[in-house]
Formats: sequence, C-alpha cells, structure tokens
Amino acid sequence: MRPLVNTAQLGGEQVTFNLRELFPRGISILGTRGSTRPAQEDVLRLLADGRIDPVIHSVLPLSEAAAGHRMFKAQAHVGRIILTPEHA
Repeated sequence: MRPLVNTAQLGGEQVTFNLRELFPRGISILGTRGSTRPAQEDVLRLLADGRIDPVIHSVLPLSEAAAGHRMFKAQAHVGRIILTPEHA
C-alpha cells in the first residue's frame, strides 16, 4: 500500500478530491504538519524505504529560478519545483 502524504498546503485547510480514485490504487492517506517532528521522521523513513515517492512538477536550473517562482506564485504546479546548480 502506498500512502498519499501531504506535508504542506498553500491553498488553505480544505482539499476536495474523489476518494474513489484512491481505492483501486490501494493508496492510504497520511498527513502531517510541518511542526510535528515525529511525523516528519515517519515521512523521511517512508521516503528512504522507497514506500513513497515525492511528486516533482519540474526541475529547473538556477538560472530559471524566476520562472519557477512565477509557477509557484501562480499555483500553476502540482508537486515540488526543484532548482539545481547550473553544472548539475
């Protein structure tokens, strides 16, 4: 079973989604607040064990940080926007 982990939200407390889409995939839901140390450690362990995967929207070179910030500010992404060094 693969958990759906939500560690933070910018859009407020309420989220709407169709649970019927989770059931056939065997997905459980795990939530945490940024300030709960034990929950953060649980999430890190799940990542390390390969039991969950982060959702990555895009990987951009540092020179495109402004474009990444615009995506973030417009909430035009689902998942993380990652900036990498130019020579990575």
